[in-house]
Amino acid sequence: NSKNYASTIITESDNCYILNNHTFNLGANFIAYKTRSIFIEDSLDANKNVFKKETEYIHTLNKFALFAAYRLNLLDSKLNLNLAARQEFISQTYIPFTGNAGTKYQVLKFLALKINGSKSYRQPSLDDLYWPGAGNPDLKPEESYETEGGIELKLNKTHWSVLFEGNYFDRHTKNWIIWLPSATSGNWMPMNIAEVYSRGTDTKTELAYAKNDLQIKLIVNTAYVLATNT
Repeated sequence: NSKNYASTIITESDNCYILNNHTFNLGANFIAYKTRSIFIEDSLDANKNVFKKETEYIHTLNKFALFAAYRLNLLDSKLNLNLAARQEFISQTYIPFTGNAGTKYQVLKFLALKINGSKSYRQPSLDDLYWPGAGNPDLKPEESYETEGGIELKLNKTHWSVLFEGNYFDRHTKNWIIWLPSATSGNWMPMNIAEVYSRGTDTKTELAYAKNDLQIKLIVNTAYVLATNT
């Protein structure tokens, strides 16, 4: 039996500057997390009377980030080039440098091609780090490298429109966090133990009707993913 409380404070400054075909985005972000967990269990006093014993755990996590992005429009905005970078600093663990680069080209009025490459991460949760009796404060964040490419088709006629997006992605992740029995105690605990290779496709199909103040949409999303522990 337990009671869990969490609070989050977020503050961010996001600044956008446009100069002709160039767009610059600069900013900073600060997030403060705090969790308070109270575990309640039966215990015995000196006279072997049963009473409810409460054990309280409080943990905090602060995260600061700097980010920058650049966008260039060419060929009357038919060709878009994007660059982005982000560095986060956290009070509990090391955070890798992340970013992405991509381009989108409007081949025809109804057809666009796009390709993107990125490096990202997933931070261990407070449960992963501090779960009583099982958390692992030495966990590293998961790191992923991904490339993806796709097409975008869009047709419009009177009040109707059809949109189709199809993508293929290829992702490599290291330091994947898995909960497994400990070799020493046998208790389940999170570990950076896996490297995973994921690849697959995802699609989005949207049929829309709009007239005056009425808009109706039918959206179908699909995904096919293969994941291999390497």
